Amino acid sequence: MRQIREMLRLHYEVHLTGREIERALHLSHATVIHLLRRFEAAGGTWPVAPGLTDTQLTAWLYPGNQGRPKVRPEPDWAHVHQEMRRKHVTLQLRWAEYQGAHPEGLQYSPCAARYRAYRQPVDVERRKIYHPGDQCHCDYAGDPLRVLDPATGAPQAGWLFVATLAYSHCTFIDLHRDQTRASWLDGHRRAFEYFGGVPRMVVPDHPKAWVWDRHHDVVLDPS
Repeated sequence: MRQIREMLRLHYEVHLTGREIERALHLSHATVIHLLRRFEAAGGTWPVAPGLTDTQLTAWLYPGNQGRPKVRPEPDWAHVHQEMRRKHVTLQLRWAEYQGAHPEGLQYSPCAARYRAYRQPVDVERRKIYHPGDQCHCDYAGDPLRVLDPATGAPQAGWLFVATLAYSHCTFIDLHRDQTRASWLDGHRRAFEYFGGVPRMVVPDHPKAWVWDRHHDVVLDPS
């Protein structure tokens, strides 16, 4: 990696933090920390020996397998794919955990490419065709927000109500103080006013304010 020397210089001479080096060199934070730890574990000192080329520096940090093809452990792609469905889990996070267990393993770019290749035949989707004015998809999106009351300055929770017309992707977003039935219905009213009409069908994503699961039988709020 040609940026190893510059990363070491920024760390030892300029005294930048890992995050600052990450932004300066457009590297992942996990890569920066991994390389710094590898340099220290190998007994490296800064500045490096005069005349040491980038190729020699890289070969010293990654001695390889005596010229023989190196077998790098593959992540458990099935497990990775399952974990990626969880909230707040990213491929970068899964790769950092994999690197912690296998320092000699794949770097992030080839790891991401192999995951995309694995995912392509796994994620089989049916193409949905929408028509103008037919459907509006509604839900509360993401985690609660931290909203400051303009009058008191006190923090309070807020939820984003999102309504999207399926054909045009025209989207209405509203901030609600809660997820009650009243807020849910008021969000629809304001969305329809914004769209200037009412769709043939409203498709919610099982919001707590409107849908109950009674013994595995989905029941909609009568309103």
